[in-house]
Amino acid sequence: MSYDEGKYSTDAVRQWILGAFAVQRKHGDELQFECPACAHPSFYWNCKKAVGYCHRASCRETYNLDKMIERVGHPPDQHAYSAKVAPPRIISEVRLPAGATPVARNADAVIALATRGVTWDHIVQFGILEDDKRLYVPITEGGELKQYNSRKIDKSKAPKDWFDAGPNPYLYGKGHPVTHYFLGWDECKLWPDIVLVENTFVSMWLRDLHCTATFGSHLSDTHINKILHSNIKHVTFLWDNGTAFASQKAQRKLKALGIGSSVIHILDQPDDLTKEEIKEMLHERHN
Repeated sequence: MSYDEGKYSTDAVRQWILGAFAVQRKHGDELQFECPACAHPSFYWNCKKAVGYCHRASCRETYNLDKMIERVGHPPDQHAYSAKVAPPRIISEVRLPAGATPVARNADAVIALATRGVTWDHIVQFGILEDDKRLYVPITEGGELKQYNSRKIDKSKAPKDWFDAGPNPYLYGKGHPVTHYFLGWDECKLWPDIVLVENTFVSMWLRDLHCTATFGSHLSDTHINKILHSNIKHVTFLWDNGTAFASQKAQRKLKALGIGSSVIHILDQPDDLTKEEIKEMLHERHN
């Protein structure tokens, strides 16, 4: 059976290949992974042209779209996106505190979160919960709870002042290092570009700008591996002031894998700016 090579978009072919092979490097529309015929790492697949070629002298195998569909077992429009990323080591099961309940539509927590730019739609999308002392944001992948971030609050104050709750405000669940995860990764991995901030609520406020949280100024090897096996082609760092070294280190790692990146340097934190100011900064980085 012969397939019409113009039937599938470049992005559809890219996601199909990312879901079928452990891609080691990306460069524009080209992906590098082990040859389906000989397993040598120097196989290159062009997502736009839908053709691949092994550079091993003893192989030189060429794959067109028909041959690759036969190898994968299904065409690009029938794949379920599940990139081949090695799962992180699980220390113990992560469970939300038993007393945490979903934030209700008429709860004071809605008012408190609004001061951080978090809307009711965000509360529903991310499944935010609360108890007497904290707000909880589940971190999920594939519909499963992997971690959670919690923020200490002081309910003895007016909702607008809840976040003035003293030192050590953040607490994560035990069992998984939080550096394995992005907030809302199942959505993020399909974006063509991504903006990284440190803070969970800031990332919700800027979500429509393709923003997510890294829960600190660190891009781990697990983070980078997920980006490599996603649809993301460009990463923008919008971390807090004082993180230039960390962002430059992450940029070097991304560049080695063929992933573009840029850094927006700010004087303090992203939420000290307006969203329009941030939009303008992002526009300048891409033009």
